[in-house]
Amino acid sequence: MKKTSFVLLSAAFTLPAPAQRDLKELPPVDAAAEKATFQMAPGLEINLFAQEPLIAKPIQMAWDEKGRLWVASSAIYPHIKPGQTQADKIVILEDTNRDGTADKSTVFYEGLLIPTGILPGDGGAYVANSTELLFMKDTNGDGRADQTKVLLSGFGTEDTHHILHSIKRGPDGCLYFAQSVYIHSRIETPYGVRELRGSGWWQYRPETGRLEVYSMGQVNPWGMVWDQWGQTFTTDGAYGEGINYTFPGATFLCLPNQLPRILKGMNPGQPKQAGLEIISGRHFPDAWQGHMITNDFRGHRVNHFALKTEGSGFSSQQLEDVVASTHGSFRPVDTRMGPDGALYLADWFNPIIQHGEVDFHDARRDREHGRIWRITAKGRALSPQPDYAKLGVAELLEQLKAPEDWIRIETKQELKRRKVADLEKQVLTRVKASGTSPNFVKEAIGLLETTRQLTAASPLLTTAAGDELQAYAVRASGQLFREGQPGNADLILRSVSSPSARVRLEAVHALRLMKDAKGLEQALLVLNAPMDENLDFALWLTCRELAELWLPAFQKGEITFGGNVTQIAFALKAADRPEAVGALLQLVQNGKIPEANLTEALALAGSLGTPEDLTKLLDLASASQAAPGLVLAGYNALAVAASQRQIKPAGGADRILLRLDQADSNLRAAAARLAGAWKLEAARPALEAQAKAGDGAAMNAIAALGGDAAKSFLTTLAANAPQVAGKAAALAALVSFDAGGSAGQAAEFLAGLPDANGAAVVFDAYLARKEGPGLLADALRNKTLRGEVASAGVQKAGARGADAKGLIEVLTVAGGLQPVGVGMSPEEMSRMMTEVKEKGDAARGELIYRRQALLCQSCHAIGAVGGIVGPDLLSIGASAPVDYIIDSLLEPSKKIKEGYATTVVNTKAGGVFSGFLVREDAREVLLRDAAGTTQSIPVAEVASKQNLPASLMPPGLTAGLRRDEFLDLVRFMSELGKEGKYKVQSDSLIRRWRLPQPAPDFGQTINREGLRALAVEQPGLAWIPAYSRVDGDLPLAEIPLIKLYQVEGRVVQGEIDITTAGPMVLKIADPAGMKLWVDDKEIQPAALVPLDLPVGKHRITVLLDPAARQTPLRMEAEAAAGSNARVVPVGGV
Repeated sequence: MKKTSFVLLSAAFTLPAPAQRDLKELPPVDAAAEKATFQMAPGLEINLFAQEPLIAKPIQMAWDEKGRLWVASSAIYPHIKPGQTQADKIVILEDTNRDGTADKSTVFYEGLLIPTGILPGDGGAYVANSTELLFMKDTNGDGRADQTKVLLSGFGTEDTHHILHSIKRGPDGCLYFAQSVYIHSRIETPYGVRELRGSGWWQYRPETGRLEVYSMGQVNPWGMVWDQWGQTFTTDGAYGEGINYTFPGATFLCLPNQLPRILKGMNPGQPKQAGLEIISGRHFPDAWQGHMITNDFRGHRVNHFALKTEGSGFSSQQLEDVVASTHGSFRPVDTRMGPDGALYLADWFNPIIQHGEVDFHDARRDREHGRIWRITAKGRALSPQPDYAKLGVAELLEQLKAPEDWIRIETKQELKRRKVADLEKQVLTRVKASGTSPNFVKEAIGLLETTRQLTAASPLLTTAAGDELQAYAVRASGQLFREGQPGNADLILRSVSSPSARVRLEAVHALRLMKDAKGLEQALLVLNAPMDENLDFALWLTCRELAELWLPAFQKGEITFGGNVTQIAFALKAADRPEAVGALLQLVQNGKIPEANLTEALALAGSLGTPEDLTKLLDLASASQAAPGLVLAGYNALAVAASQRQIKPAGGADRILLRLDQADSNLRAAAARLAGAWKLEAARPALEAQAKAGDGAAMNAIAALGGDAAKSFLTTLAANAPQVAGKAAALAALVSFDAGGSAGQAAEFLAGLPDANGAAVVFDAYLARKEGPGLLADALRNKTLRGEVASAGVQKAGARGADAKGLIEVLTVAGGLQPVGVGMSPEEMSRMMTEVKEKGDAARGELIYRRQALLCQSCHAIGAVGGIVGPDLLSIGASAPVDYIIDSLLEPSKKIKEGYATTVVNTKAGGVFSGFLVREDAREVLLRDAAGTTQSIPVAEVASKQNLPASLMPPGLTAGLRRDEFLDLVRFMSELGKEGKYKVQSDSLIRRWRLPQPAPDFGQTINREGLRALAVEQPGLAWIPAYSRVDGDLPLAEIPLIKLYQVEGRVVQGEIDITTAGPMVLKIADPAGMKLWVDDKEIQPAALVPLDLPVGKHRITVLLDPAARQTPLRMEAEAAAGSNARVVPVGGV
């Protein structure tokens, strides 16, 4: 009887639509039962402010000047059914007796369609209603809107949890609101058409109708707040990087049209978070002031972060949760400080969230309930609530000194309503009389912005003192330029040289808004001072956006950057324009580009250079004295020119022949790629010699040369190569130009494999050809494959899409694969869910998840540690019912998580590429495939591009896991993110490691250089990733023993990033049997290892003695007690 084998892959985890099943275990809807599950931070208490029938399904909330809470609510979400009436509401809640509980509810308006933003003000309320920004007003005083005006329309409707949402008022009086990744908006404004194709934040001035893009990116931005100095922060409801410092122009991950550069959040590995508030006011203790509060709505928690200044930006540290709950329907989605100083939470209350992963019609979706919770500090007086109607102008100006953000914002709105004409004069009188604080001056600048009385000549701008105030003054002056008014150019220009990195950052942004070539020349002066990621990005963006202005001026000699080659090189690289290539290559020739920057500089030549530019590049790379780094970067750039644009140097191509026998394998491979791309027949003998030695790059180059000689050579090599890897590489090269002729040989090769080693290379080669799946399927019919070989093919083919279905069917039969449980009945699913709960073991399930053959860790991260092919699974257990997890493993393409759909590109040459779309521009389409590899396809070669409703996780791979193993795996995933041992706890743990893969002769390196050779980069030492368990331990069994000349040991390497220097410690759970290096310096291991390292990334290399060590590896990196150091373990793949 044929042996049946199973395999399970978690390559792009998605949550599909289920049938309506097992409604027995819904959480109780009683508010008291929900409250009983709340675990509060010390010193805080919580009470129910409002629930149904006063309110249901709250999405966003905001306070008005009377202390009333306005709430946008939607029972219709996620879609309106055919024939259903639009009935969503704006509700006003009041606590008339101020006892902390709402006792009055007024429906301001009913009849909206999924309103996702509300902001009262200007005599009415701004409402985000699907495609429109509305202004609604009550003109007769009955508390209900009777007048509606469409302010803006044209916002996209592609996804109802991505539509226009989250309206906030900034300290400058502008409105800010967001849209998410699937939305494409095109809005007519008095200042022209404004477009945003993807996610980002808008800035809107209601008085003038000016709408601008404030920032771009984040998958589902859903929280924005300003600190006391007007610095902006955001959160992302679909991408886990915690708090994001969002200065003007900041760009984060935004699929698919992100810039070549993006910024990162400050807390990688965080869950998805919605809503954002900052603690301010007299009610909360001093220790809480300035802390940020956001909602892990999937994990049933309200998170708490403390920020501190770091360079031009900030660092963020997570503190104890404000609220943590085990109630499956507690879904905090918005948070606001109230007029009384309490913190209010909007609780969506639903066991089912979102709809991208969950059926619209799932009967468990709650449409009736919703709560507003109120959090207070025990034993502390509430904040006073001003009665604005009773205050004169002088008294209102005093309110700008209040510690509560809400009071200061509403004070500025009240003064705007009164249309006081001489506000600047009154403010200046106050400043001169009392020498009031910089905070008051900042609020005064914001007041003049709000009332549109700020001018470039205002003494509030010109005399601003203190770094934070100067930064705000510079931003305000830049905003004047954006709004078409004269800004204070002198202030901005001199701020470029400020000793404060924050001021310099604001100056660079403001210079971008000035749109002046000489201003750009001034902006580059920031390179004379220490740079950081934010400054570098802002300067890059400014150079890029202003290239049309400054580059012609530079070419004419009108601006010279003072001859500073560092500034010139930065600007030219950022410009990313053909006109910049010649000047950049001249800098390379003169030795003015540091080796560390050569790759980036020469890549520009490959992407944009003319044949004459490429000839100059080849000259540089061919010079006898050329450094290896220059040669490699040059060859790679020339390869880009050949593949993306089909151009090559005007002459002298045969000079690369001298590099084909280089000892350096990287240089040799680069030369081989060029020989193939340029069809250099003279290279064939050398390439064949290398191919016989197993060089895959040489094999591919021979295939590129083509012809009968290549076919004969590769066919023979595929048959006779001594190693499986060599046979597979030769076959793959042969398939690239003779897929039909090599199919039989490929089938025989696959049928003869004892395991999956070598199989993936051949499957990839066939799947990369349009006709490939069919040809290979025909050749494999009636063949018998090992189960793991067939499984490897199914894994690869499943990511290709529908046209590989036939190949999957053939592989399933050939390998005896048996999908488990696909299409289960409701009764079968109910039984399996019960078994998961009663029999599943999460600890065993984690071991299964970590099996290398399943590729789960290669594709998914848990807390930003792991692969990036599929979504982060950090809180999947807290957000997804068990049946969805089961279904997602059985039929992953029913529903696709945003950003993880499959794009298939067919090339004019018959090639096929599939993956999810990373970026697309005028030159290339970037895809990330199921292996996590980024593929670049030149736009000129694209024949068609199609977005498929398919996951990169292949269907039907439900595994060589026994049923009990499958139950264990589901149980593990269902526990992720819940309170307990499967919640990622500490951001100081090093959880991403690397394991060495030494070359055969690496022992000789150890003999020459000693064990220190493990801690430095070595040509013969490659590394592969390894990841700690959820609890932070790296099991010894997963660290292989390697031969180190005369000894054996377990070697592992981690990395930490020092963003603020200062005393720090490594905390080692068990230092026994350990040698330790930090960078290349050996350190004595101990439970606490004190260090003081400079800013930058540092390697932590560990050698474990197998005879003296039995416990897992666990290590933390954090600031020493009392130190201002900022230490972050590096995560990622």
